[in-house]
Amino acid sequence: ACTAGEVCCQTPAGCTNLDADPQSCGACGRECPPGFDCQASECICTDAADCNAGSAADECDGAGRCVCSSVTCAEGERCQADGSCG
Repeated sequence: ACTAGEVCCQTPAGCTNLDADPQSCGACGRECPPGFDCQASECICTDAADCNAGSAADECDGAGRCVCSSVTCAEGERCQADGSCG
């Protein structure tokens, strides 16, 4: 049995807090990108360097979203080599 605020996941196996676990953020096994934190079930960047997945980001905005080539990415997306979000 899991404690209050946790759910039992099959993959990865065990109890986890989907609101805060970067390995299971918002759903069992939904892993945040490297450098991202899980807050309120969303993968958020904490620094512009977290957003680099091939190209540098303009910024990590106040909502924890990467900004690539002046475009604000969706939750959990990073700046790809061509400057797009993905």
